Amino acid sequence: YMEEAEALADRVGIIDHGQLVVEGQPGELVRQMGADVVTLAGNGDVAGLLGAVRALDFVTRVTEHAADGLVRVQIGVDDGERRLAGLIGAAAAAGFHVTQVNVNRPSLGDVFLAYTGADLRDE
Repeated sequence: YMEEAEALADRVGIIDHGQLVVEGQPGELVRQMGADVVTLAGNGDVAGLLGAVRALDFVTRVTEHAADGLVRVQIGVDDGERRLAGLIGAAAAAGFHVTQVNVNRPSLGDVFLAYTGADLRDE
């Protein structure tokens, strides 16, 4: 139902464990995520990766979640395709082994994941 909320609602709120964690206009919440979201999944020096990508001037947001033995780091950037090689290089230099990469334009579902750390289908 996130697509419907994004298209039809004037305001939305995201609740995590009974607490309102963010509220606003769907379009504004999506814009705060950055133009694109690059997700790097893998293992290794997570702290090193987080520090390295946060130091890059084109990075707008960094969130990290662990599940299924992998660490997933979502990175908001201005242009995911153009910045992908630099992000993978920063990960390798930091000692983080990337096993999965995904580049997406953000959606309200991405906002939900960023604020709760839970996929919409997680139980």
